[in-house]
Amino acid sequence: PTGTLLSQSGGSKFVSIRDVDCYCTVHLNHSGAYHFYVQYEGAEEGPQAGLYVQVEPSLTVGKGDSLTVLPLEAIRCQTVLAKLMGPVGSWEAKLRVAKESGYNVIHFTPIQELGGSRSAYSLKNQLKVNPDFANDKDHAVGFEDVEGVVKKMRQEWGMASICDIVLNHTANESIWIREYAECSYNCFTCPHLRPAFLLDAMLARVGEDVAAGLLEHVGIPSVVETADHLDALRWQVHTNYLPQIKLHE
Repeated sequence: PTGTLLSQSGGSKFVSIRDVDCYCTVHLNHSGAYHFYVQYEGAEEGPQAGLYVQVEPSLTVGKGDSLTVLPLEAIRCQTVLAKLMGPVGSWEAKLRVAKESGYNVIHFTPIQELGGSRSAYSLKNQLKVNPDFANDKDHAVGFEDVEGVVKKMRQEWGMASICDIVLNHTANESIWIREYAECSYNCFTCPHLRPAFLLDAMLARVGEDVAAGLLEHVGIPSVVETADHLDALRWQVHTNYLPQIKLHE
């Protein structure tokens, strides 16, 4: 073997190894996106080569001996607005319609407590289930109640489920955002937003003045509904309101 190595390396005692000879085996046991890169020691910093690998999930439904894999190309998904589902005790009857219609995946919008806007993606408390899901006022609802429904869907109906999460924004009513203001974009953490805040505040004041009838004497009624009203409003904004906030400063 030694003679063979020497002959392959031109008589040198060192073996010549090409880049393609270097490899390692990586077992990816979890689905998701992976980024691999190579970094060499030397003057050049950072990765010099890399690749991305997407590992598809394996969706299983059923239970015990009847456990089956749901192929990704066979997914038939229906989205439901969780905030409109009502008490969790009524979910089974409502979701059964999707099952009997041939769907095998249910996609839920966020199930957490919502903020005052009632937007499906504006969460007030990320750690608490929407109280609207409670079956009665005397008993609080929890994640385990929702889990019971989706568990039955998966094990008995052969249906998988997907639920959205919200990571990039939160409701104004969120308690934690007041305790950790540095987590948000505001006029203190992002001073460059102050002109935008002033402009928004000014426009809000204009709306309040119009609604209160304070601009009727200049041709702008409390209900703006004609082009003349818009022209008069535009003139008031540019000549009276904008100069007050000194946006140019």
